[in-house]
Amino acid sequence: MTLTPEFSFRDAESAVVLNVGGQIFETTVSILTRDPYSVLAALCRVQPAIAPDAQTGVYYLDRDWWLFRHILAFLRSHVLPNELETLKEMYVEASYYRLESLQRAIEELPLDRVSNMSAQITTTWPGHMEGAANPQRRPMARENERIFERMFA
Repeated sequence: MTLTPEFSFRDAESAVVLNVGGQIFETTVSILTRDPYSVLAALCRVQPAIAPDAQTGVYYLDRDWWLFRHILAFLRSHVLPNELETLKEMYVEASYYRLESLQRAIEELPLDRVSNMSAQITTTWPGHMEGAANPQRRPMARENERIFERMFA
């Protein structure tokens, strides 16, 4: 039985280095191919559609690294954050990466597992008041908010 080119992946334990929004992530082919139809799995093909940097071998993705760390954690251990805003943003990123398994996991997450249902994630930032909005978070697009209002209603 021969595999089609889109499912011919490199060795499962091969290292893959990604530069996502300026942050370097290193993982393996086996992690990135957990969802074989995804954009991340496509990078791990024997003949990838997108070539890495010729000198460094690093794949560059112009996406939000802060969210990608959660995506990578999900792929590694099926763990999701419990903040509603982060889940909303991850859902949009999962759509970009074509990670259907992540989208389904977010859709099926019981609301009682989401601890922060407020519109903003509360964090502690040096020099900022407790409970103030995170100045480094970008607001979510209005159309994406409507999708999640229906989804988590």
